Amino acid sequence: MSYKKKIVYLDDIRPWKTTWMIEAKIIHTWKPSKSGFGETLSIVLADKKGIKVLATCKKDYLRTLGAQCIVGEWIIIDNFQVSEPGKHYRATNNKFKISFINQTVIKPSDFQNDDDMFLSLAEFDSVLSGQLDADILIDILGQAIDVGHLQVLQSNGKELKKIEFTLRNISDERIQCCLWGKFAEEMQTHRNEAQFGVVVCLIRFAKIGSFRGNLQISNAYDSSRLVFNPIIQEAEELKEVYKLNHDSMSIVETNEERNMIVPESNLETQKKVDPWINYDDKTISELLSSTEVEKCKVVATIFAIDTAYSWFKLHIKAKDDTAETRFLLFDWIATPVIGVSAEKLLNGSLDEIEDPELLPECIKEIVGKTFKFGVKVEKGLELFKVLKVWSVYNNLMVDSKSETMSGKGTTTITESEGSLLTYSEESSSKINTPSKRSQDEIVDIPDTTSTSKIRPLKSIKVEKMSHEELKSKKKN
Repeated sequence: MSYKKKIVYLDDIRPWKTTWMIEAKIIHTWKPSKSGFGETLSIVLADKKGIKVLATCKKDYLRTLGAQCIVGEWIIIDNFQVSEPGKHYRATNNKFKISFINQTVIKPSDFQNDDDMFLSLAEFDSVLSGQLDADILIDILGQAIDVGHLQVLQSNGKELKKIEFTLRNISDERIQCCLWGKFAEEMQTHRNEAQFGVVVCLIRFAKIGSFRGNLQISNAYDSSRLVFNPIIQEAEELKEVYKLNHDSMSIVETNEERNMIVPESNLETQKKVDPWINYDDKTISELLSSTEVEKCKVVATIFAIDTAYSWFKLHIKAKDDTAETRFLLFDWIATPVIGVSAEKLLNGSLDEIEDPELLPECIKEIVGKTFKFGVKVEKGLELFKVLKVWSVYNNLMVDSKSETMSGKGTTTITESEGSLLTYSEESSSKINTPSKRSQDEIVDIPDTTSTSKIRPLKSIKVEKMSHEELKSKKKN
């Protein structure tokens, strides 16, 4: 009678034999740069119960056994050695590790569970209180804020790159972090996004350490893994909580009397209370029906730029799921939104633009983005002056070929869907605009929160003004 070997779970293996058989998913692999045994492959495995174990494959077996260890795949491993793991920087809390031997056999498993990342997220309070074993690497998730610049240091004649930032959880508990090498470079690529949006950062197999007496999370040499905006429930909850957070997401504020920029960093230094907290949040439909002079906040998506007027400001068309309207942004407000000032955009020239359809990329790129606008309501006007802008975690409009939305998606925009931003020769504190809506506004643009297929934007009709007409309008 043939004997069928039994598959066991990873918490059942012991060192007393080598004829174990396990079924597990490959969670992570890396080749340690500092190994006393030459080139090796380290592998983190997880079974159906979520029990994890570290496996090692020596150089002699890399081409045979190591090549079969592909992240995300379920495999069956037959015959291996079980021993105690090292003391420091252990990738799992398992009391044992496994090593491939000459008799080890690896074959594919029929079991499928692609969605499970087998995360063991550490609680911030457990990390901060010192309850966790610093010799065991952890998974930690939070919003990346206060991301510093990439620093290049010299050590023993070699360059070392590092970047410092803060992770905060849904309860606003915060932990200082420092990443080194390739991980620092990865974080640097998300620095701008973290300044004006919500970047969720997952550090897998992170090290609990300290710097100058303060607790600090960092990568554990090559064994860590960095994931930005993972598609998991915890990440989505973080984005929802902080997408309209005033502290981290204010781009710019004007001093209405003196037309000055007040950066958010200055507001924090002065411990100034944001007066916009006292103003109501409204939909565009409510904004359009307002009859009193007031200030309010509106979350809306820019779906086009109004090019029907040859005035020297940035006119945008915005919409939410209730209505559409037009906002006006002066240069000091528009600069942080589009990333460049009017002066640089026009190379210092104040000459009239001949063709408003020849648009720079920075103008076209704001179409499809969602912001929170602080606006002023004035009697008889349907064009609302923007006094403050907050960034929102942006889901860009995607082209009609895409079925999904992504924070890293692209948008297909024709040149007529942007506008030009120029300096005004008239006083920026005075604005005379017609209350009549443009008859050529873009219509039928689906809401950015919809999961339906998005249709492309229609083109905008552009009416050009002669030089004489422009002078006449300014006089009036």
